[in-house]
Amino acid sequence: MKPIDEQAVQAEIHKRMSPPNRETVAESARSTGITTQTLYNWRGQ
Repeated sequence: MKPIDEQAVQAEIHKRMSPPNRETVAESARSTGITTQTLYNWRGQ
């Protein structure tokens, strides 16, 4: 099983939530399976 690169995942999520995409945290959580709390933590960093 290939390890997940957390920084790459964070960068992809950040890109999806930034203009022009403007995906909401809830939409990102549903599409990725990552909890909303984790996404809010990443966004705050």
